[in-house]
Amino acid sequence: MTQMTNRITLAEYKARPARPRSPRVDYKAKFERDIALLGFPAPVREVLFAHPRRWRFDFAYPELQIAIEYQGGNYHGKGAHNSISGLQRDYEKFTEAALRGWTLILIDAKSVTTGQAVQWLERALETKGAL
Repeated sequence: MTQMTNRITLAEYKARPARPRSPRVDYKAKFERDIALLGFPAPVREVLFAHPRRWRFDFAYPELQIAIEYQGGNYHGKGAHNSISGLQRDYEKFTEAALRGWTLILIDAKSVTTGQAVQWLERALETKGAL
């Protein structure tokens, strides 16, 4: 058996500086900034719909029935949208929104970063005659 020669003590291990973490990005805020930069109308945040249910859209244009839902935690298994019950709640909410005539846009960190999210929003706004 080969012995390891580069071993450090537990005290040395604990004394090592922590690896720097990437700064967290607020993708919802970035999405809002992108909307403003493009001159699109500002959406309303946290819009209630489907009374008496207490469902909310992250962003919406209520008069146009366009809703945007940010799906966070998709890439690291965290977030309410990743459990079976969370997915089932989302299916119910999204289906109810569609049945009530809402255009629903689902976005995530990748679609915000690549610009796809604002492209989808632009298409929805054009379809509704708002651009």
